[in-house]
Amino acid sequence: MGVMWSLSALRRQLRSRLFPSAVRATADGSYLRILSPTNPVHVWSGPDDSLRPLAFLVGHFYGHGYYTGRPGGFQKEVTGGWEAGGRFLSLRLGVNYPLADGRNDCHQALVIIGLDAATRALEGRAYTDAGSVVTYPIEFDGHTVRFPDRPPGHGAGHRRARKVLRPTADGYEERLEVERPV
Repeated sequence: MGVMWSLSALRRQLRSRLFPSAVRATADGSYLRILSPTNPVHVWSGPDDSLRPLAFLVGHFYGHGYYTGRPGGFQKEVTGGWEAGGRFLSLRLGVNYPLADGRNDCHQALVIIGLDAATRALEGRAYTDAGSVVTYPIEFDGHTVRFPDRPPGHGAGHRRARKVLRPTADGYEERLEVERPV
């Protein structure tokens, strides 16, 4: 597979702007610890062990991407956080693809990642602004996360694609690897 595009500059933004006064950001990046209860029945002990390798996706990120082998680029913004007591990771995504005619092709999605109860494998479920729901397996290779994705142009002229995410010192790198037709 060749690399079709890369987001090498998704950088963590200041968290203080994300959290209202009743909620605080913790050292591990979680943000749903309400300060008012003093004797809770259920104490959040951190994310589920199966999700810990994804902790680098918790926070607010912004970056510019570029295409390999052709001109152009795009902007992407991602906000990730633990949900439902650390049993799931949510990612709110927005991306803007500037077009040659001056317009902008903007898209939003919500991705929920968790453990499939039947298979005990991690899966992602993406809810898109087009109304579609896409479910896919999540694979780990050391600190690298991989999952199937759609090729650019919604698959026109390409067979398969996969997204590759790798943590960096101040965010993460994202690549889309696309299998070229033979």
